[in-house]
Amino acid sequence: MTLTIVDAMNVIGSRPQTRWWRERDQAMCNLIEDLADWGEAQCAAGHDVLIVFDGYPISGLEDARLPYIFAERPGPDGADDEIVEIVEDDEDVLEHIRAQVERLGYRVSVAPNGRRALELDKGIEDADLILTDIVMPGGMNGARFAAEALKRKPGVKVVFMSGYPDTVLPTDLLSLQSAEMLMKPFTIKQLSAALHTALDPS
Repeated sequence: MTLTIVDAMNVIGSRPQTRWWRERDQAMCNLIEDLADWGEAQCAAGHDVLIVFDGYPISGLEDARLPYIFAERPGPDGADDEIVEIVEDDEDVLEHIRAQVERLGYRVSVAPNGRRALELDKGIEDADLILTDIVMPGGMNGARFAAEALKRKPGVKVVFMSGYPDTVLPTDLLSLQSAEMLMKPFTIKQLSAALHTALDPS
């Protein structure tokens, strides 16, 4: 018997709030404890019980009385051979997104801004897709960075991210107007769809 628990906080692209995550972890631990007597009764009756968490890892489950796993999220076909370059200036958000892109099966390289990404040896040259925030400090926004990256590697795919609903690309970058756009925060399903669509538009 498998019981799947879906994490309602499973969104990406927003800064994780420490208090929220502590409360969420505690709530999940309490839920497992509440289910423990029921689960043990099912096991005693000869049924196998497994808890599957569909969401981020949870701290504090070391002493859980029921067996559990975290759901695997396979990437699209061929994801293991594809590299995503993530460019995001917020360190917490960058690590958040990186973990989820890796969870989808892609290889990942990261940079805190466009200028740094262009300086990295083989960062752009090796990338199959660039996943970049649009609004970034440092004198080069994500759109300008993507345009420079395309000069170095024509044909590299681009997916933009933004937390501002009215974000538009500069009119002089018309070649990027067809790029995929993800509005923060987004779910892992939306992230997977955007990456897959950009890499395999057919």
